[in-house]
Amino acid sequence: MGDFFQDEENVNTNSNDFSQQNPYGGTVENPYGSSTQSEKEGSGFGIAALVLGIVSLVFFCSCFTYVTAPLAIIFGIVQLVRSKKVGRGMAIAGLITGIISLAACIMFWVIAVGNTALQDSIREQYDGYDFEDPKSIEQFIEDYENSMSQDLDDELYLDEDDYQPL
Repeated sequence: MGDFFQDEENVNTNSNDFSQQNPYGGTVENPYGSSTQSEKEGSGFGIAALVLGIVSLVFFCSCFTYVTAPLAIIFGIVQLVRSKKVGRGMAIAGLITGIISLAACIMFWVIAVGNTALQDSIREQYDGYDFEDPKSIEQFIEDYENSMSQDLDDELYLDEDDYQPL
């Protein structure tokens, strides 16, 4: 029974020390790490940048990208500035995916609006023709050939005033 009380005297009573007595000698470090959360550099902005970048890339053809892509870019830059080691890869990936999705979204909407304008222009040009009526189709072909030949004449032939002998 004396050995039991003798071992109690060797027990460390400091509650802030996470080391334990090792039955084989020496100390065992805390398996959960000895530093606190505030001492570590976080990678939260890098993770947020990556997630938002991927989400904006998936939904690039929606207006949702105009919110998520800039946030991915901003969070990626913040992570790169705050931390030199932790989360850099995720921050760079979030930054790249945010930029790519924003560019894809802008190109998509430019093409969509341009296509709509082109369709409206074509509709206005062919508005007077009924393409189910054969006579209307013949009239369309004749008008088209006349407009093409007129455009070709305007481009190929010069006025006499523009002609200069060699």
